[in-house]
Amino acid sequence: MERNLIIGIIGLRGRYGQWLERVFKQMGYPVIGSDILESHLSNRDVVERSDVVIFSVPPRVTCEVIEQVVPYARPTQFWFDVTSLKELQVESMLKSEANVVGLHPMCAPPTTNLHGQTVVTCLTEPCSDWWNAWMLEVLTRLQAKVKMANPVDHDLMMAFVQAMPHFNQMASAAVLREIGVDVADSLTYTSPFYRISQSLMGRLLRQDPELYCDIQMCNPATVKVLDAFVQAVQHLYEIVKSGDRDSFINEFTASREHFTAPVIQDGYDLFQDLNRIVADWSHEYKVTLEATQDLPGLLVQPLTILSETGVNLTSIFSYPSGSGFRFRLGLQQNTESAEVQSAMDRISQSTELTIIKGS
Repeated sequence: MERNLIIGIIGLRGRYGQWLERVFKQMGYPVIGSDILESHLSNRDVVERSDVVIFSVPPRVTCEVIEQVVPYARPTQFWFDVTSLKELQVESMLKSEANVVGLHPMCAPPTTNLHGQTVVTCLTEPCSDWWNAWMLEVLTRLQAKVKMANPVDHDLMMAFVQAMPHFNQMASAAVLREIGVDVADSLTYTSPFYRISQSLMGRLLRQDPELYCDIQMCNPATVKVLDAFVQAVQHLYEIVKSGDRDSFINEFTASREHFTAPVIQDGYDLFQDLNRIVADWSHEYKVTLEATQDLPGLLVQPLTILSETGVNLTSIFSYPSGSGFRFRLGLQQNTESAEVQSAMDRISQSTELTIIKGS
């Protein structure tokens, strides 16, 4: 990959802007940027000094920000955005002389790469083969799953896979709030399935409300999809309210036929896997070990110690964290037992792993 390219990020101090800065610096590129909150450079400065310009700003202002710098673009430049909408954003970038691609990473900024995450990619004409290949190589290095789409199809699909589920989760959270359900107490009644459902609401409410407002209100396709959603909810409500079992079963069967058997089986299998994972993750007895970096053989010595002290494992999860790499171990024994305490003492004294308290 060409390492002489200067990467310019407009929206540098946002969550995705900071992640992109870190990623491209790790790849060996010089990075500059601007931001409304804190910047020594203007957006124009970034465009005039950069070979690659990335727009990482909220959807409600993306087009305005792009069009303000269109006059400063060069035919040799490459522009792309990482916002959640594409039709108007790509249209705005195409007003420039730059080579253009629209990108939408379907996840919040990760800690490391995009392993297993989908990035919707909207190629445009004219955009040079060289820049298209460069962008795809970047995504390959980040281990992203690339989904090609045109901007119009992307925005319609986002109304189904983002706006409608978020709307449903917000409505569900509002019902719990209005009825006065103690959410923490409700979790003590739950199966792993309910925890998954609650986690979706929790994830949503943990995010920036301004961003989720944009997802609902900046996509022209959202209202059409939500109109259909509200009508479907009202229809099902009337069926349930009237006790019409035949109509309920007909609705259920019609939707099952629309989904098709392979899709349903795939969803069922995934759900069963998630159920088991959540059950293991929520196990009463567990410890978490953290390493500063992911290296081969990190668990060899800790697992040997656990075996020697008679501590049996029920599960192992590994995942990156903000400060390193973590292993969450499910145990058969109480973490306060003499065997577990002895094992933890030996792991602390004889390995580079840190035991995370209260995990």
